[in-house]
Amino acid sequence: MISVETKVVTYDEKNLRLDKWFRKHYPSLPHNRLEKLIRGGNIRVDGCRCKSNLRLEEGQEIRIPPLANRNIIVKKVKNTIPQKRFIDLILNSIIYKDEKIIVLNKPPGVAVQGGSKQKEHIDGMLDYLKFEYKTRPKLVHRIDKATSGILVLGRLEDITTKLTEAFKKSLIEKIYWAIVIGKPDKDVGIIDASLIKQTGKHFEKMEVNFELGKRSLTEFRVISGLSNKFTWIELRPKTGRTHQLRVHCSYIGTPILGDGKYGGKLKTITSINGNELFLLARGIRINLNDINEKVFYAPLPKHMKDAFEHLGFDASEGHSFD
Repeated sequence: MISVETKVVTYDEKNLRLDKWFRKHYPSLPHNRLEKLIRGGNIRVDGCRCKSNLRLEEGQEIRIPPLANRNIIVKKVKNTIPQKRFIDLILNSIIYKDEKIIVLNKPPGVAVQGGSKQKEHIDGMLDYLKFEYKTRPKLVHRIDKATSGILVLGRLEDITTKLTEAFKKSLIEKIYWAIVIGKPDKDVGIIDASLIKQTGKHFEKMEVNFELGKRSLTEFRVISGLSNKFTWIELRPKTGRTHQLRVHCSYIGTPILGDGKYGGKLKTITSINGNELFLLARGIRINLNDINEKVFYAPLPKHMKDAFEHLGFDASEGHSFD
């Protein structure tokens, strides 16, 4: 017997209209029937009634009524079984686990969610993080593939919902460390620059647009610098836009080292390889009603540790949560 399904909106599907999402996954579902199912409340997003032109957000759950018994062809997505090497890599990156959450120190170069050319990603191996539970944990936020550091997973449905909402509303405090090219004009400041996704071929690229963009705020603080060539800065995002820190650093004239997309094209610091992004999700502080205050920090990944040693930066000078 075919039952109701629930599917989660992935990162590459965000901002897609609901009707186009169905066209992608259920190409033979007639549009008039889709509209009827939506109007009747049979299709819901995050448990709520919706319209066909709803713009989806990453992490939302779509309720799908039984369709296959009405001769509907479901577009099958090829499931790739993660290799043992990748499974071990993620298992070894766990820095905390209790009955409510799992916290990872995500390695650089590991994608959080899949895409058309991304076969290995954390979302694809969550079955291996169930441990004693019957259900797999869920992503409650994401960080870029090139960024290393703290990534939180929710283990219980109610906790996952509350954490996801808290991250969306920027109620979770976050600290990032970055090595940037150049030196900001001020040692402490707030970057207030609205962001919007570029149209055209740069689908994954954001730009500053004060008229049409969403307001985006980042606090920054200079921690140490090597003359005016390289600077270690602390970033505290107050909103959570795509590529926010990378665009904001570029906007103030100090792109993150290794970030060719946003101006950090310098490839090396003499003997230090600069092909990797020098951005670390250093810390997260969670303080919700259902979760007692918890603070997590990630160590420097090898490429940043090598750069710190080469540039004479002392990681102990970095600030923690107040």
